[in-house]
Amino acid sequence: MKKKIPYHNKVWFSDIAISMDSEESNDYISDKGLCYGQALLLAEVLTDSLLNLALIQCYRVYTWYRSHSTPI
Repeated sequence: MKKKIPYHNKVWFSDIAISMDSEESNDYISDKGLCYGQALLLAEVLTDSLLNLALIQCYRVYTWYRSHSTPI
């Protein structure tokens, strides 16, 4: 993830790609093993060991073929 310029005085992050474990890739709609999403919330939990968390909204990826009129 990378921070972009401030947008209405809020930090804005670029869209992200998530690489999944190959065993889980059949459980989700993906684009060659990648799912795309947008970071909604980033948090850092201060405990004995630092914990970074991200809340991500995933996008549904559709593949369109010329011979089909509906997404697959």
